[in-house]
Amino acid sequence: VWGPYFDSLTALVERDLIPKLYVDLSCYKPEIDDQGAETSRSEHPSLVEYIRQWLAERGKMHMSLLGEFGAGKTWFCRHLAYSQLKRYLAHPVNERLPLLITLRDFSKAMTAEQLINDALIEQYKLPFVGSAFEVFQELNRQGKLFLILDGFDEMARQVDYQTVVDNFWELARLVDDSSKVVITCRTEYFRWADESAKVMGGEEFGRRTIVLTPPRFEVIHISPFIDDQIRAVIKKRLPAQNGAEIAQKILDTPNLCEMAKKPVLIELLLASLEEVS
Repeated sequence: VWGPYFDSLTALVERDLIPKLYVDLSCYKPEIDDQGAETSRSEHPSLVEYIRQWLAERGKMHMSLLGEFGAGKTWFCRHLAYSQLKRYLAHPVNERLPLLITLRDFSKAMTAEQLINDALIEQYKLPFVGSAFEVFQELNRQGKLFLILDGFDEMARQVDYQTVVDNFWELARLVDDSSKVVITCRTEYFRWADESAKVMGGEEFGRRTIVLTPPRFEVIHISPFIDDQIRAVIKKRLPAQNGAEIAQKILDTPNLCEMAKKPVLIELLLASLEEVS
């Protein structure tokens, strides 16, 4: 039944050479005071390892992953889903089945049920008999799924603050006691740091707020690339004989180095490097 989804995910990831080119991101968890200012942060060098540990923990069901435009959220979601799928196929009893949904593709879905049905039936063409959402709910209740929702900011680009909150709580309907859900969003989608922390942390009340006791939402941020990550990306994308040299040239040029902290800009830099004085 799930074969078409497995094939679609595998083709999506391998088409972009993600298994070959991917470099792990780092992340941090900020502490925000009552005035909305960041007071401290806990740094984590590997986002993949952080998610793996979170998957193994009980109680923490929903993680919101924030990052600036071009920080690598989409590639991370695809890499995470692909690697988790391999783990699941090797050990289907002990591992969760990853379900990747790109919210941009379902911006007109008004309810969580419609979102799941559209993804499973319309996009992935899964041959379910009956309601796909009911199948999803049962697997979710049993703790068999790992739901990855990419692009919360793509659900509705120009909406009022209350609608943003309501959208979050509509997606939160997918959270069950045995769930594991990751949702990504651009940091720029929110006006202030405390706004993102409150919405994505489940602290703002929507028109249909779901009460989870105790609150089980967690918010983490993707860190910009550091020099070693920039160097690793460039060396993977360029032939071995000049990758290290070009990486060093970019790192030694302040403006280019600053651009390269965003993964999405590295490919642009490499493509136009001959024209950069």
